[in-house]
Amino acid sequence: MKKVIYCFVIFFFAHVRVSGQIQGISASKLTTINSIPVPKGMLEFEPAFSYVWSDKYWNSEREKVPSFENGDSIKKTSELGFRISYGLSKILEAGVYLPADLSALSIGTKIHVYSTEKLGLAFLSGG
Repeated sequence: MKKVIYCFVIFFFAHVRVSGQIQGISASKLTTINSIPVPKGMLEFEPAFSYVWSDKYWNSEREKVPSFENGDSIKKTSELGFRISYGLSKILEAGVYLPADLSALSIGTKIHVYSTEKLGLAFLSGG
């Protein structure tokens, strides 16, 4: 079992693409990251709806620039999606986030490392 977990960890940490947000793993209320994984053998399902508007974005030179030339337009998007997480072991969880229009698939993993009564530590990976 340990070899499977190590191979799983190496596979997900070997991603070249870096994402600003890891999706698919379990959270707590108001999407706060929680270090404790879903219990082993349990499947967690959660529908999600997002609504975003923006008039600027970060370019490849790390500068915040207007999305439109005239500067007075706003980009609005909304999305319905579904998050599914599964507890693979006492310390390992894997999950996916799938938009309702099936336009993309985000995969995430969480490995619980250490916790005390008030503090928890976990490694998150995905994209």
